[in-house]
Amino acid sequence: MMESRTRPNSLTFLAVLSACSHAGLLDKGLELFTLMTDVHGIQPGLEHCISVVNILGRAGKLEEAEKFIAGLPFHRHPAMLGAILGVSGPDKRSLGIAERSGKLLLELDPMNAAAHVHLCNLYASNHHHLKEYKLRREMLVKGVKKVPGCSWIVLSGKVHMFLCGDSLNPEAEELLISMSNSCCG
Repeated sequence: MMESRTRPNSLTFLAVLSACSHAGLLDKGLELFTLMTDVHGIQPGLEHCISVVNILGRAGKLEEAEKFIAGLPFHRHPAMLGAILGVSGPDKRSLGIAERSGKLLLELDPMNAAAHVHLCNLYASNHHHLKEYKLRREMLVKGVKKVPGCSWIVLSGKVHMFLCGDSLNPEAEELLISMSNSCCG
């Protein structure tokens, strides 16, 4: 793109930052973010900054991600808090950051099921079972329900829906056999 003298725009940078995040390209991602702002004069939006948080978090640099967020005008945006919570791994080192982000996210969005579940999982993996129990109890009292994962498949021209853990679908076994045969021969 640079060789053809085509000027990248905001969406171009968003796509490239996302690619850097998924490819684990920490240095390149941060370099491109700086290039976007300093050279091309593109004001970073929420999505660009979330990509930087993902880049840093996936590289294990949660402290840097938290510092990066603190300097942003949308540091309290639920999507930003969800991003740092989402890249927080199950290790003790990231628990404090995850807990701060998760608690603030739940203050802003008390019915956020994903934040509740992620925090519960982090507590469980760090053997903080009392905190996990209290948060699960809070979910129950508030009526927070996690929507189960859902997948769709088209077989023989008919759409079939599956919910995670759904054993009530009468066609499930037949569809699984059919899928297995078509995928694995």
